[in-house]
Amino acid sequence: MNYEGKLLNILPVETISTGGGDRQKQTIVLEENRDSEYKGGIVVDFWGEKVALLADLKVWDIIDVWLNSKAREYNGRWYNAITGWKIEKTWGESGPAVPPATAAAPAAAWIATEKVAAAPAATTAAAPETQEYEDELPF
Repeated sequence: MNYEGKLLNILPVETISTGGGDRQKQTIVLEENRDSEYKGGIVVDFWGEKVALLADLKVWDIIDVWLNSKAREYNGRWYNAITGWKIEKTWGESGPAVPPATAAAPAAAWIATEKVAAAPAATTAAAPETQEYEDELPF
């Protein structure tokens, strides 16, 4: 399955220790690339050698991501895991050919391109706080 969207955030690479050794994981956040008041979003993880696919990407890039989804049960709850395995840049009409270099410029350039009245949230904003649960996932 593939998903086209605007890259909103690229999280830092994490090193996760497992019984078989250390593995690297990097996560991206995408927003649907469609004209709609209620755009959806998706978080995609890249594992191992697939982390290298994210090296040339920048916030605001319009990309196509091929992904696999998986559901798992843990302590009576179900969790989704979405893993990417291929990326292509698809510069559409809704994105600039080259994203601006400074942190302040992306918002201004994107607003001018999209003709939007309000600026988007900061591109490097911290992840929203999550509610603490009694159960902790082992993965």
